[in-house]
Amino acid sequence: MEYRETEYNTDLTKVHHTNYVRNSRAIVVLWAIFTCIFFILNVVVWIQPQWIGDTGDSAVAGFFGLYKYCVETSVGSDFICNGDFISWESILNSYFK
Repeated sequence: MEYRETEYNTDLTKVHHTNYVRNSRAIVVLWAIFTCIFFILNVVVWIQPQWIGDTGDSAVAGFFGLYKYCVETSVGSDFICNGDFISWESILNSYFK
């Protein structure tokens, strides 16, 4: 069997290299954008004590979030809030404790 060296066309190699560099830069930019969005969402979730609220059709008025929940005991009264960022025992679901 005869061994042949493959001759590379330098112009074609430059074109492929340019496309590779351009595509890799685009991927890096997209990765950075999605990382920033992910960071902002995480900050919002951790800073807001409660971020999901009730609607007009809810049986009980209240709000809950990652570590704090508030319930209105009677119509027109103030909300009673339970939970603290430091105390993990206040989390309602035992799987997240």
